Order: sequence, then C-alpha cells, then structure tokens
Amino acid sequence: RSGASSRVRGGQTSDRIASMADEQSGPPSDNLFVTDLPVGLLEDQLREIFASYGEVMQTKLLPGANKTSALIRYSSAEDAQWLVENLNGNIPQGLETPVIVRFAQAKGGGKGPGASEGRPGPYSNGAEAQAWGGKGGGKGGKGKMQSFISGLIAQNGLPGGKYSNDENCLFVGGLPADCTTQDLYSLFTPFGAIPANGVKAMTAADGRCSGIGFVNFLSPESVELAVGTLNGAAMPNGKTLDVKVKAPKGQNGKGGGQ
Repeated sequence: RSGASSRVRGGQTSDRIASMADEQSGPPSDNLFVTDLPVGLLEDQLREIFASYGEVMQTKLLPGANKTSALIRYSSAEDAQWLVENLNGNIPQGLETPVIVRFAQAKGGGKGPGASEGRPGPYSNGAEAQAWGGKGGGKGGKGKMQSFISGLIAQNGLPGGKYSNDENCLFVGGLPADCTTQDLYSLFTPFGAIPANGVKAMTAADGRCSGIGFVNFLSPESVELAVGTLNGAAMPNGKTLDVKVKAPKGQNGKGGGQ
C-alpha cells in the first residue's frame, strides 16, 4: 500500500480545508466523516480506497448533488486519528482530488453551546447525519484510558503538539508483514522523542503490515541518528530496511517520495 498522499498545493487552500474540518469535527473516535468524494463513487470502491489506511469495519455512502460524502468506521480510534491528521486536505491513493476528513458528529449531537444543532455543514449536501443508523450504533465505546489520551492529543495537551508528518518524518520500507505500530515505536524510540501518534505501520486489506511505515521525531538529530543506524540493516527475511527522510508535502509522497 502506498504511503502519504499528495497535499493540496497552496498553503491557503490546505489551511482553509483544515480549518473547516476542525470547526465541524466531532469528538475523537473511530468514526470518520469524509466529504468532497467524487460523484458516482461506489461503496466497494470507497471501502477499497480507505482500507489501505487501516481496518475498515463499516462504510456508509451519503450521495449528494455535486459531491459524495461518507461515514467510515475503523477498527481503532488510532487509525481514525491518523487519517484526520494526515489525509485531511490530501488526495487519497486511488482518487484524483483532495478530500476533507474529520471525526463524525456523535449521534444526537448538537446539544450544548457551540454545537452545530444538526445543521448540515457546507460540504454535506444534505447528508448531514454523521452518525451510524441501524442496530448497535456504536461498538460499546473505547476504554477510558484511550479516550483520555485521544482527548489530550486533540487538545494539544501533550509535549510536541500535533506532528505534520512532514518535518522530521522518516519513511521506513522493507518491513515484514507481521510488523506492528508498536514494533516500529519500540525500534525507533531509543533514537529520540516521538510525538503522540507519531508512529504508524501501514496495513494492507488483510490487516497485516504492507511493508512500509512512518516515524515522526521531535528533533532533526534523532532523524539523522536513526537513518545512519538503521538504513540498510539486514532483516531476518533477507530484506534490508529502507530508512530515509520523507519527501515534503507538495511533492508526490507516494511510496515515501519516490
């Protein structure tokens, strides 16, 4: 699976998209609202595109007159958080235009000060219901600790702030299929401080590692040390690790900038 997607060119455009997403975002969860999808997109196409970023549990298309929106539920809030921070304003692999990605509003949201009161946002095209209908509407919720951490991250309450997956970011290739995000964290954390959610092993449709990952550090010295130590290291399966600085946004970031 390919890595980070191409960023919308032009800082003002990407800043506008990010701002709109932040203003209309629901609380951190495993449930995403994605809009600016192309008209005519089919449900199986939607699932195939977004399954390359994590394990998709449920999808629901919300067709509009000029664009399509969708609800996408992932198997973990961590995967959903990664998409919000990295895919919002970007072009997903398999599409040709950027999308807006934000946390979906909780069902029955809109109560209390500052809430949207169920009104559709400028990208909803009447498909404002950003919560799952039908049986079970949720998965019983995540653990209190995970919710606490997600909340701190969303509020920039942890050192390092929100990483951009650009500055001090490494592309890691040649990973075995059984590699997990925790494995990557354990491998790279000795080289320096890593921000919250700053490590991601990308997964294929079967849930196993696709062979690549990304690691964000807080300092360039950590980046240099990690590259110098691990790039070219031999793996037990005979492959070698490919560790290099990720290409900046605005350049085609597929496959780590190559």
